[in-house]
Amino acid sequence: YQLIAQSYIKKEKYKKAIETYEKVIEIQFINLSDTHPDIKESYYQIGNIYCKMDELDKALEFYRKTTITTTTTTTMTDDDNENSDGDEMSDTLLIEKYRNLAEFYERNDNYEHAIEQEQNILIKLEKHLPNIAKQDDLKIIKVEKLIDNHLNINNIRLFVNYLQDFVYIYLTIGDLSLIDNENASIWYEKAFDLHRKLIRYHSLNDNLISIMYYKIGQVYQRYDEIQTAIEQYLDAYNANYQSENKFIFFYEIGYLYKENKNYNEADTWWKKSLSETTNEIIKNILQKKIDSIEDQISSDDENDDNDNIDDNDNNKKKNQISINNKYSKAEMIIHTSNDQLAMAYLELNVKYYKKYIEEQKLLLINDEIMLNDDWINIKINDDFIQFIPDLIFQYKNDYDKDDDDRQNPKKNIVRSYMECGRIALKLKKFADACNYYLQAIETEHLKSNETLRSLLSNNKTGQDDIINNYSKQESQLWINMKMGAYNRNNGHYDASLLNYQKALTYTNDLMIKITLYYEILKLFKISLRSTEDYKQSIVNKINLNTTSIRIYDRLLIYELIIDFMKELYEDNNENNNSEIQKYIDMFYQTQLQTNFIIFDHYEIKMLSFQCIGHVLRYMEDYTETIDYWNEIIKLKQQILSQPIIELINNDESTFIKIYDNTKLYKMNFQQSLKTIANSYEKIAEYYEKLINNTNDNDRWDPQMAISNYENALKFLKKMNNKEKELNDKIQYYEDRIKTLKSNINNVEHNNLIQ
Repeated sequence: YQLIAQSYIKKEKYKKAIETYEKVIEIQFINLSDTHPDIKESYYQIGNIYCKMDELDKALEFYRKTTITTTTTTTMTDDDNENSDGDEMSDTLLIEKYRNLAEFYERNDNYEHAIEQEQNILIKLEKHLPNIAKQDDLKIIKVEKLIDNHLNINNIRLFVNYLQDFVYIYLTIGDLSLIDNENASIWYEKAFDLHRKLIRYHSLNDNLISIMYYKIGQVYQRYDEIQTAIEQYLDAYNANYQSENKFIFFYEIGYLYKENKNYNEADTWWKKSLSETTNEIIKNILQKKIDSIEDQISSDDENDDNDNIDDNDNNKKKNQISINNKYSKAEMIIHTSNDQLAMAYLELNVKYYKKYIEEQKLLLINDEIMLNDDWINIKINDDFIQFIPDLIFQYKNDYDKDDDDRQNPKKNIVRSYMECGRIALKLKKFADACNYYLQAIETEHLKSNETLRSLLSNNKTGQDDIINNYSKQESQLWINMKMGAYNRNNGHYDASLLNYQKALTYTNDLMIKITLYYEILKLFKISLRSTEDYKQSIVNKINLNTTSIRIYDRLLIYELIIDFMKELYEDNNENNNSEIQKYIDMFYQTQLQTNFIIFDHYEIKMLSFQCIGHVLRYMEDYTETIDYWNEIIKLKQQILSQPIIELINNDESTFIKIYDNTKLYKMNFQQSLKTIANSYEKIAEYYEKLINNTNDNDRWDPQMAISNYENALKFLKKMNNKEKELNDKIQYYEDRIKTLKSNINNVEHNNLIQ
């Protein structure tokens, strides 16, 4: 019946077409729900037919049926009917609806309403273009080449690789959000949903599902949603995780039960954890915890367990959970080499170390002088104190954390103070960290460090005072970078620029230099007092012609340079335009080089920087690092249309649906451009008719028509097809623009004469 109805429409037998669609709807109502999209599509088709019959009221009546259920009554105006989109209708049907309404209004000389409908069409059509296709300086042949090169849509495995990049970026942003106390679960769940769609189509990292369950569990644990966290850890275990670290899932469950005073359950799960590992060091640690918890059960005396947290002290409980989170237990899963260190960190707490310090003091020989615990009354600005711990480390040259001389009480005291300081740093208790570190130094050398004490106890201590106390070149580098980030985040952009300039003088590391240039170029987008010559000199120093710099980092730098130069050279000078075009060409050539895969960037090794994001993360500039990875997402998405992006991030979509729609998007790409040009042409013609048919010249400016012809021309000139029809269209648009501009000049000339 649908085919018969379409046949009647082609023959302009509209009444018979309507009768046939009514039979279609009868059949659909028997087999489908009242609000099924297929029924709504049939209503759309009847509405379109009434448009062709010039019966607008009936057309709007059927369009309205696509937006409400049969059991709902709604009062809607004609404008509502025209512009309301069916909630599940495809853009194709909506475009057809708008086109029919535009043609109806054109036939009835209502050009203003016809323009509105064509503008609705443009909104839908342009949504299906990738952002990169909207750039004035890129021909469509180049855009298509980029799409082919990056999506590899004819090779499912390579297309999966392209999408899997998003999974790793989402995980990275999730980790950063967790560190910065933001909502990490959103990013972890996005990563989980997308990875689950892809894994059956490629031999991807099978353990990643377990890791993601684990990470989501960490988020719920942080917010005390204990039962949900336990469910996530069990899912992580059951996801067939293949690693010697599988014990960690049961350990976490036991830890949660222990924190909630359910010692029997904690004992059960820790024993399960013990059975999952063959590592003797880890087994010994777990066995000690099991012995401790069993003593707790038998004696029911909570004070026997040094790790216990008072139920009434919720802040302490949250801090202890935070300690374990901040020591990144996820690393036990991802970095096998760090298992023992990570497990050892689980044993740390300040209460234990302070007690241990007192025990070690009793073992000191009588003639060895011990300083009193002279706790400093810190007066330094709260914002600056975060930069002091690194400075104290510089003074602690003699301290070696790997020194295993456990028979030396003084060394044990120093080591314990340092560990207390490390925990305080993780809790962002910078004043406590400074005091612990200072105690370590002064215990080591048996004398007060007046320089540090003066720095900490002076409320006038400023940034320069802190920076000037760093002596090593590497320390000068990092303190200037950290101060630069601090000043940038607080709106002190000129001071931030000075910090980054100084940092550049302390390093020859290529990746660190590129990161500094990246930050400086971003500052150039903000109003700064730097001269144009200085800004140009920075651009001239940046050399991106090396494979040592990752492709997407080069692209980010090129984008910043292009934006900066467009702003710098606003005079449209030919030489300046040539310089800008040079960078645009380099940007495009870099895009073509490869489909950048970033799987290897998920794991970061200390001081092994593979990208700008790694340097920013090492600086603990987490907000900026998140911004960086979001910029990478935009770079990867610029070859996709908005509906495809939404489909990728829709937890109900499937890989096949993403794949099929992406193929369709690529196949229809050039036709979409022609249709967009046609809509701009129609709008321009409607404006011309409004100008010719009315005397309201103030409202209907010829420039409106010119602007739309220029837009149509812009899209057609992007096309690489040299067929006669296309060239004729281009010539037609150019002639209309020339004629309209000539008319404007004539009117202005006549007005001057008058």
